[in-house]
Amino acid sequence: MEAGNFKDTSLPQILLDLYTSGESGVLRLKHGKVLKSIYFMMGMPVFASSTEKEDRMGEMLCRKKIITDLQLRECLAEAEITEKRLGTVLVEKDLLKPEALVVAVVDQVEEIIYSLFGWEEGEYSFVRGEQTSNEVITLNMSAANLIMEGIRRKYSIEKLKRVLGSPRSVLATTSDPKYRFQELQLTPNESKVIELVDGNRSISEILEENEVSELESCQALAGLLLLKTLEVKGEEHEGLILLEDEKVPEAEMFPEAEIVPEAEIVPEAEIVPEAEIVPEAEIVPEAEIVPEAEIAPEASDISIRKQEIQKRFQKLSEMNLYEKLGLSKTAAKEEIVEAYTRMSKEFHPEKFSDPSFDEIREQGMEIFNQITEAYTVLFKDESRAQYDQRLAKEVLTSLLDEELDPQAAKKHCERGKVLFQERRYQEALDAFRLAIQLDPNVAEYYTGLGLLYTMGIGGQRPRIEEAERSFKKAIYLDQKEARNYFYLGVLYKNKQAMDLAKEYFERALEVNPRHSGARQELVKIRKAKKSR
Repeated sequence: MEAGNFKDTSLPQILLDLYTSGESGVLRLKHGKVLKSIYFMMGMPVFASSTEKEDRMGEMLCRKKIITDLQLRECLAEAEITEKRLGTVLVEKDLLKPEALVVAVVDQVEEIIYSLFGWEEGEYSFVRGEQTSNEVITLNMSAANLIMEGIRRKYSIEKLKRVLGSPRSVLATTSDPKYRFQELQLTPNESKVIELVDGNRSISEILEENEVSELESCQALAGLLLLKTLEVKGEEHEGLILLEDEKVPEAEMFPEAEIVPEAEIVPEAEIVPEAEIVPEAEIVPEAEIVPEAEIAPEASDISIRKQEIQKRFQKLSEMNLYEKLGLSKTAAKEEIVEAYTRMSKEFHPEKFSDPSFDEIREQGMEIFNQITEAYTVLFKDESRAQYDQRLAKEVLTSLLDEELDPQAAKKHCERGKVLFQERRYQEALDAFRLAIQLDPNVAEYYTGLGLLYTMGIGGQRPRIEEAERSFKKAIYLDQKEARNYFYLGVLYKNKQAMDLAKEYFERALEVNPRHSGARQELVKIRKAKKSR
């Protein structure tokens, strides 16, 4: 992909192509006199810029009433005189806190990218290479989630229906493995819609059978079609079901000319003679009719299911959010999504619509609600980190350590190291996860896990967010181990967050002044700054 024109709904395809190719460089998009650029690193969007006045940070802060027009003009004048960035001046004047500046930059970048989804046409070009921006604040969102959010914000219902095409189209999960999982963050309502995609239902049936609004339903289906997570399997043939505003008037569906003329009615002579009618003796005798008990669900199955629901409901109050989804505390994002998708289907309220489940229906619905709550908290990095901290404090203050086994954990760690050296990375990953499960308070286990997350195991992309979280956890448990600071520095360097990388390399040297790797990286950073 070098250059070309795009129209309407083809922007998601351009972003998806870059995501799947894993390329680094700058995507430039132009419409009229407006030029917007998205910077990519290994297929992931990390920054964006725009020549449009409305996309400037100052304008955005005014729209959000964080600063006034007068304050903006004063700061812009000072920034021009002192040759400082606007953000720096805002912080110096105490109009923005440093942490609020980070949020503002990320919001600005996201808004620039989302605005592109409103463009109906334009030109694009992609320049390969490490041409990332000089900014140190970068996005922490996958291309797939940016595409989904852009569709939610900018696609009208008419545009969504153009993407969906025929309402008779039957949808299924994609058969192409590289699109099956893209770290998608779906809303609970979107998850409900996607649950109905089974390879048998048409688009119109999915829209009719769920309780979610038509707009949200179309956003979920169109978004996942554009991301190729879903694909069109074919069309239904029995009956024509159309969206409400597309229904054909009855007169047009059955024009008078097409009605079978009376002359074509089968004449009486062609009616099957009485001799060919199935004799009464051939009717299945009453004894051979399948008894009603064999058609209905077996009472024993319902009884077993009810017992399972009751047992799970009784344990809910003792389970943490990870356990409610059947996961370990080190579960990756895709595991959280897979667990939620599976369990939300299993415990969806529709599963308890049969009168046989009347006595446990409320328990089943509570299980479903708590599964959804667990997913909502654990999928988002910020809320998950806060929950992990709270959970860690509970574990440390608890006296119930019967399930911990430090000796067994150490053995799994040693085994993980051996497997790592043998390049059996998936097995090594499982070994370190098990070590953490048996003893979650040893920094070395998280270090090993973090290193494995930085590698593309089983054809998957490196899990950078999980690696970052693992190294930070290791630092929290052992602040005197230099290598975790060093590994974080390398992560931030690869993300072009040079100030953060420099900070962590310096901290590695503070802990271990003889750490040659950190010293070499600092020299490289200084040289790069001097050459600018």
